[in-house]
Amino acid sequence: MNATAGFSKLGAISSFHVEHGWLNLAEGTEKIAAAAQRPGQSGTHIHAISPLFRRKYKGTGQAVFYCGPVAFQVDPERCFSDPGVLLALLDDMCAMSGVPSLETRDDEIARARVEGSLLVLRENAIDIHPPA
Repeated sequence: MNATAGFSKLGAISSFHVEHGWLNLAEGTEKIAAAAQRPGQSGTHIHAISPLFRRKYKGTGQAVFYCGPVAFQVDPERCFSDPGVLLALLDDMCAMSGVPSLETRDDEIARARVEGSLLVLRENAIDIHPPA
């Protein structure tokens, strides 16, 4: 995968598997990742579909779409496992937004500090701890 500017952690992942992707995205939509266009099996053709793209809006807003497997722990023995795409994407988006990454604890998937509040992502919940 080619690294898109600002997505250094995501760019460190060489490839990942998805079931869906999109062609002919609207003008102004940026592909963050796309399949390599190449010949497929039995005379078919694999198009440069994108399962991960974004749109930037006036000001600082942006919308990111990702269509792939989501696993918060990498399992190298699983067929088509997620090599950490979502976690890399979250790290890169936090870095772009100026939100420092914080180390997680055993029962946590991710944690970050946003405008003074601590946000903790767990398996079945998001905890928000306001500033003291």
